[in-house]
Amino acid sequence: MKRILGNTSTAFMIIAAVLLENSYYSQSTLKGHVTEQNSGKKPVAGVMVKSLGANSVVSSNSGEFVLTFQDRLPGMNAVLRVEKEGWEVVNEKELSTLIPATPDESRFKIIVCKVGTLEKSKKEYYTITDKYIQQEYQRKINALNREKEGWQQEAARLGEQYESLQKQLEKMADEYSRINLDDATDIERQAIEFFETGKIDESIQLRESLKSDEEIKNAIAERKKAEEEIKIRKEKIAIADSAVTVHTRNMKVLANNYILRFDYINAEKTLERLALADTTNFDNLFDFAVYLGYQNKSDKAIVYYHKSLWHAKTEENIMMVQNELGNLYREHNEYISALLTYQKALGISEHLAKVNPERFDPDVAAIQNNLGNLYHEQNDYVTALSAYQKALGIYERLEKVNAERYDHDVATIQNNLGNLYREQNEYVSALLTYQKAFGIYERLAKVNPERYDPYVAMTQNNLGILYRKENDYASAIESCQKALEIRERLAKVNPERYAPDVAKTHNNLGVLYQEKNDYTSALLAYQKALGIYERFAKVNPERYDPDVASTQNNLGSLYRKQNDYATALLAFQKALEIYECLAKVNPERYDPDVADQQNNLGVLYSDQNDNASALVFYQKALRIYERFAKVNPKRYEPYVAMTQNNLGILYLKQNDYGSAIEACQKALEIYERLAKENSGAFELKVCKTIVLTGSIQEKDYQPQRQPQIDADLARAKTILTKYPGVPLAEMLSGFVNELEEYFKEAKKK
Repeated sequence: MKRILGNTSTAFMIIAAVLLENSYYSQSTLKGHVTEQNSGKKPVAGVMVKSLGANSVVSSNSGEFVLTFQDRLPGMNAVLRVEKEGWEVVNEKELSTLIPATPDESRFKIIVCKVGTLEKSKKEYYTITDKYIQQEYQRKINALNREKEGWQQEAARLGEQYESLQKQLEKMADEYSRINLDDATDIERQAIEFFETGKIDESIQLRESLKSDEEIKNAIAERKKAEEEIKIRKEKIAIADSAVTVHTRNMKVLANNYILRFDYINAEKTLERLALADTTNFDNLFDFAVYLGYQNKSDKAIVYYHKSLWHAKTEENIMMVQNELGNLYREHNEYISALLTYQKALGISEHLAKVNPERFDPDVAAIQNNLGNLYHEQNDYVTALSAYQKALGIYERLEKVNAERYDHDVATIQNNLGNLYREQNEYVSALLTYQKAFGIYERLAKVNPERYDPYVAMTQNNLGILYRKENDYASAIESCQKALEIRERLAKVNPERYAPDVAKTHNNLGVLYQEKNDYTSALLAYQKALGIYERFAKVNPERYDPDVASTQNNLGSLYRKQNDYATALLAFQKALEIYECLAKVNPERYDPDVADQQNNLGVLYSDQNDNASALVFYQKALRIYERFAKVNPKRYEPYVAMTQNNLGILYLKQNDYGSAIEACQKALEIYERLAKENSGAFELKVCKTIVLTGSIQEKDYQPQRQPQIDADLARAKTILTKYPGVPLAEMLSGFVNELEEYFKEAKKK
């Protein structure tokens, strides 16, 4: 009997295990239909719908499809893939969903359109919104009473809002292009017609009349009641869900319309009312957090980002929040927090892309680009390069399939890579990437000059900076002048937006002329830049005072080269005064600029043999750089090393050879460590410091130091062979050879 009982027990356990497995892997279904955007709900047949763990199905003539999942329960996440040649998905963000418990009552909607329809619509909405905000901005600026106290602050606020809105135009145009009128009310249709004809005020009035936040609350209450009434709940739930969808969309578009006329108070109120109307709706919470980020209300934005995380339904939702949090942290120089959130977002996006690469590869690329920017800002060039290249590889693959959609992204990464290569002195690579970016932007500008001419000018400007690095001044000036021509043309139509770019290009031309010793042209270019920046700074000092200070610094450098030390001193002091004022309010942002000016003043006083004043300013600069290097060594250690070298030169002039050697050795230690990670950016600085150390030994020959100096000079010679044709390398090679000859003779004695 015991044996039989044992067998019975074993058999029962096996059956129980099978039953448990079948319960876990019981089938669940997701039913839906596919319709064409703005077609009166016309069904689209032949659309392939896929999802991991489900059968692949093709929509029927009535647009219906049924996905059957073998290994997922209701409430679990599913990411849909939608494919039909010549068609694209409109409601792409909704393709990540939850498997419903009642598939007949929760039919999934897929909206599609012919390829190219979205991009065409997006261009049209971009033009409408761009034109309107320019007109509205100019109207508000002209309406300011310039005799009333505080008008400058109001103008500054308008300028900041205008810049913020320009950053949002692309996103807003994309949102408008994806609106599906098939489920719109008559009032909403009329509001959209008003919007498309530029009558945005009339559109706002219609949308306000809907009182959508109240309707959303009522619809949610009705849905809860319907869920309790088993027999009639299906129809009531559908009505409630439709009302929530319509009125949510109305409030979002209404908020965008408020933004377009610079009514940020009502825009924020509308988005906050929407978030409070349905406090469990991820999209509403997330969109409000994004808006707050644009408005620099970071603390409140973070609160709503975390609220949206609590109500995230899918991994995609979590990814979106983490990526936006990363952007927010990066903008405020909170690099560790930014890195952690970006990495979380990247991990999720890569996981989702393995299942659905067409849907999530663009997210992987966008987050890799964000990481590249983060590493770049921290001077971690190796890791930044890797991130940019991963992003570029994805975008180039996507571009082959859909060039119209991804050309801009490819050009953006190419430009970012150009900046990275340029800063590492990899000029050939920088030139190739800039030229690729320029080629794409120029091609896009032929079709849409309003949108892409600014990018053409930006790339020309970057090429100018690159050519200057290569001492190709003719090409550098030509590129900057082309950029200036475009920017001046744009500034005639919209001076508030483009005049600062004109000033930036004048400033770059000033640097070029100065290095060519064309001091007259340099002075004229700097003065033009300064005139524009000072005009804008009167209205918006917080935004443009740093540009005024930067141009004053360049003027100080110019006057110093002309040995006009008195005028140079005034310019440097003006720059320092501005930066010190800014640093009182925001020391984390502007203390390094204060240190830059103190270092420059140290150099100026050293030129005049006022060694005591030079020492004071060098030491002030060094204290700031060292403080920042403790928190962010990759970014600020190069400045610590630079100031130590300057101190070494100063001590050498004072015949304080011990202090000179000590300072140079500290600089050399930093540069050698940095060169191991980024040879292109720091190897020449290593050689420069070795030459300086050799010069100190030449003045104060100490036999015990000579073996190390011989080894350093030999190492410098090896490094310098890697940089043929680079003027600084050639100059340093000459110094190394002279020092070696000198020390040969010194040893004989």
